[in-house]
Amino acid sequence: MAARARTNASRPLAFAAWAALAFVAGTVLRRPPGPVTATPPLPPAPGLHAAVLSPPAPGREPAPAAGAHRIDLEARLARLPPLPPPAPARSGRPAACPVPRGAGLVVRDLDTGVEVAAVRPSLPVNPASNLKILTAAAAVELLGPDLRLDTELWADGTTLYVRGSGDPSLLARHLFALLDGAARAVPLSAVDRIVADATAFADEDAPPGYPRSNAPDAYLAPISALSVQFNTVEIVRRPGGYAVRPASTGVALDDRTRPGPGEPRISVARDPAGTRIVLSGGRGGPAVLRARVLDAPRFVAGVLAAAIAERTGGRPPEVGTGTVPATARRVAVHTSPPLATLAAASLKYSNNFTAEQILRILGGGAARPARHRAAGVAAVRAWWRGIGGAPGDLV
Repeated sequence: MAARARTNASRPLAFAAWAALAFVAGTVLRRPPGPVTATPPLPPAPGLHAAVLSPPAPGREPAPAAGAHRIDLEARLARLPPLPPPAPARSGRPAACPVPRGAGLVVRDLDTGVEVAAVRPSLPVNPASNLKILTAAAAVELLGPDLRLDTELWADGTTLYVRGSGDPSLLARHLFALLDGAARAVPLSAVDRIVADATAFADEDAPPGYPRSNAPDAYLAPISALSVQFNTVEIVRRPGGYAVRPASTGVALDDRTRPGPGEPRISVARDPAGTRIVLSGGRGGPAVLRARVLDAPRFVAGVLAAAIAERTGGRPPEVGTGTVPATARRVAVHTSPPLATLAAASLKYSNNFTAEQILRILGGGAARPARHRAAGVAAVRAWWRGIGGAPGDLV
């Protein structure tokens, strides 16, 4: 996949406008999921302009009139309270504000471009979430704002196959809806095996730079073509201990907590079932905690297996990984919101998981059925060059 090579001075401006608009659009999108049973649905494929045209909330400034494309920033700044003066130093001069050792600083005059001050201007630093803006903008332009991603259920005899294409917004309730569709074609009580097909991504798990540890932090959730609930679970306090939500045979909870104060300590480890979550300490603190899973495909298949057991009253089907065979038939499909909506959400909530998923989706193409992160990075670099960006400005 390659970006258009011509340089156009208007395209950086269009890119900046899109990023700002995506940020505004994110205000109407759902936040990362709360309790699975109470998660509000995503809006039905809104365009980016939906948020701009929505009526203003009570107490907020009214939307600008039609044709008003600029905000009077000077008037808004004039209404802000003045900043307190800096504390004077003993010499009577304003106290200096030291630049942290790990940071650099460059100050330029906006009118002349002259460098006014600089502290470690060439120090390489982690661009962090700023790169989400480039990833989102490149994906929307190169793949189109209306691209959608399918999660499918296939049946072959008594085996169900669940195949993903990288949808970062899939929730447990979407999997339950897939089962409703499959039940019209296959008796769920006859299903004895569920196979997770996550082969749409050639490389999965943790992106470069993620710590290889048993840390439970949700923002470290693995990347996978087959994912649900941002590849995290809620750990819910109940009488006598804790339970995992959504239930999944791909997640084993080892609850070693004891009654009493103190928030539980959480660690995660790989397990034959997929992921083992270990809790220790007291049962104080928040009633709902969150932790990442380590094996996303087994987690997804396990959610389906647990749901089938609950619906049929029988044992949950076995869970494995593999690919959909040519003899299988598709029995249900869930389609994601459009890419523009997913990209806007990644910016609004600075969601690492969604941005990494989109980056891998960018790495696909007719010649690359399995998507690579490296190919996604190359696509972003090509797009950056295509809008006139200097190659050396990206790290």
